Amino acid sequence: MADEGEILISICIPIYDFNVVDLVHTLLHQADSCGVAVEVLAFDDRSQRYYEEANRVLRSEPRVRYLALIENLGRSRIRNRLADLARGEWLLFLDCDMTPVSDQYLQHYVAAVRGNMGMDVICGGVDLGAQPEKLDIRLQWRVASDTQRVNQWLRQKDILDVVSTGNFLIRRSLFKQVRFAEELTGYGQEDRLFSLNLKEAQKSILWIANPMRHQNYEPNEEYLRHLDEAIVNQVRVYNALPGFHDRMCKASYRLRLSLFWRHTIFAGPVERFYRLLAPTIRRRLERRSGPMWLLYFYQTGRLLSMLRKRNLGEELKDSLRFIPLQRALEV
Repeated sequence: MADEGEILISICIPIYDFNVVDLVHTLLHQADSCGVAVEVLAFDDRSQRYYEEANRVLRSEPRVRYLALIENLGRSRIRNRLADLARGEWLLFLDCDMTPVSDQYLQHYVAAVRGNMGMDVICGGVDLGAQPEKLDIRLQWRVASDTQRVNQWLRQKDILDVVSTGNFLIRRSLFKQVRFAEELTGYGQEDRLFSLNLKEAQKSILWIANPMRHQNYEPNEEYLRHLDEAIVNQVRVYNALPGFHDRMCKASYRLRLSLFWRHTIFAGPVERFYRLLAPTIRRRLERRSGPMWLLYFYQTGRLLSMLRKRNLGEELKDSLRFIPLQRALEV
């Protein structure tokens, strides 16, 4: 436990099909070198047996709580469970496929906390590293690079400050109020919904130069499946939360574009064109990554198709809600 007046950071790492032993040992070594009090919670979200066995050695570390789950909880639920069992005043959420860029990584966060006592959320950002040489794993890197530029523009325009959920620090008392939306299953949009919650609660995000480097990029084929799931989730959230249409549209150019096409006479031809070309576009993106405009056309066409399903997200209307503003301000 931390001494009186010392900051205890609970490092929360959801694991899925990745070896985190080196990451955890690096963080513990930094904590010892910098005199930072930490605990590490590493929960395995039903990974393949190979990874679960490799990570099992962490059980011998006194400051680590390693737990292999018997069912897959998903991206939102597992983060909430990690927070529920954390003891620290501050929660540091990290993706499992990250590694610190700086050997003073933890110390930078502690300095930011002490120097900005009024802040509740601090984001260190993500270093994407060099573009992968292999074409069949390059798509995720290219999309992430574009997304970083868009999010920086949104932040500058004060439209939406999207939390980089792979590397951010949040006060535990605030997290209890906002949490990740467990009703949103599958891949994608949990970070945007979480960020909208923070915006609604009038909580600002402090960005500091303290990135973690992304180490693992998915094969293009797998990443495209995840993008498909993210589009479904985006439409589910859009349909379930009509009061936030304006903010969601400002934060997503492709959503605005799809809604524009939807209300024109060209919506039908665009959808038919998409359905006709989608298999060919997917094959090209899977094999060679292809020009980004192909991916953006594919995403716009899929969004148009999903927006036609008016009942998509109906099951979320009574459960997927933003926190009441007055409650958030009590944090």
